[in-house]
Amino acid sequence: MRITNTKLQSNMAGISLVETMICLVIGLFILSLTVNTFVAINKQHFLTQQQSQLQQNLRFANHVLKSNLQKIQYWHGLIPFIDMSGSLAGDINLQMDCDRGQIDWSIRATHTIRVSNNTLGNYRCINSSTFKGSDVLTLRYLQEEAVKPDSHYPYIRLSRNQAKIFHYQDSDTAENQFPVNDVRSYQLVTQSFYIAKTSRYCNGKSIPALYRQTVVNGLPRTEELISGIEQLEIELITRTPEISNSWQVVNAELVANWQHVVGVNIMLIARSDCEVSNIAKDRRIEGVASFYYQDGYLRETSFLSVDLSSS
Repeated sequence: MRITNTKLQSNMAGISLVETMICLVIGLFILSLTVNTFVAINKQHFLTQQQSQLQQNLRFANHVLKSNLQKIQYWHGLIPFIDMSGSLAGDINLQMDCDRGQIDWSIRATHTIRVSNNTLGNYRCINSSTFKGSDVLTLRYLQEEAVKPDSHYPYIRLSRNQAKIFHYQDSDTAENQFPVNDVRSYQLVTQSFYIAKTSRYCNGKSIPALYRQTVVNGLPRTEELISGIEQLEIELITRTPEISNSWQVVNAELVANWQHVVGVNIMLIARSDCEVSNIAKDRRIEGVASFYYQDGYLRETSFLSVDLSSS
């Protein structure tokens, strides 16, 4: 007699095609969720890295600008009380022209701070084809004498309320000497900061940077400081000493006497090298100046205020 275990045969029959399809659909759904989550996390990580880099660039730019602005404080406050002489004294109050191959720009000793408002003005030493139309900030300050002095570098000797200005190569001439021992010697440092295009591109668009114009062998020289800085905007705080409550916040065009500048407000905007997909295309940034953008660049903004008053 044969006994058939139908229940056992049924259990050994395996899964049906319908059950297989359902398992595949569920598996594909879970895989899709996993991939989408990974892509979203990866994109957010990329954006976070980009924003972190922009913020780091802004911090470094602010550090450079702030440290140089603080350096002019001593000389800026001393200028009104100094009688200037020496072999270069006749050239120190000339216009702020900056020409390639000429030394005049480096010896404007009394111009401790100057700002050109969104234009190059007389800065012919800056390449106009790469200039981005930002403000141009020029600073001059005294620095301890170099170990290996540049013969064409302007120097200043101070003795009480007297100053001698000269090129280092003329430091031993009689007109650049004081008949006393209480004398201090300094280099006269000149630097200009501005925004220009670099030679690097992303998708056919030039990457901007913060540049600095310095003095080498008495002549202007350009160097790139920080990539990705797109805007440099400046407003100035002025005060007329003879008039109480005469504080004003103005742009460079409204400064009548640069010796009355007692503070500086700086707005910097940094942007990513390349445009990023799926971010808001329209954006307005307000501050020292207003900007409206319609593109896909990531941007970060910083604001810096520096007190130039000696008190």
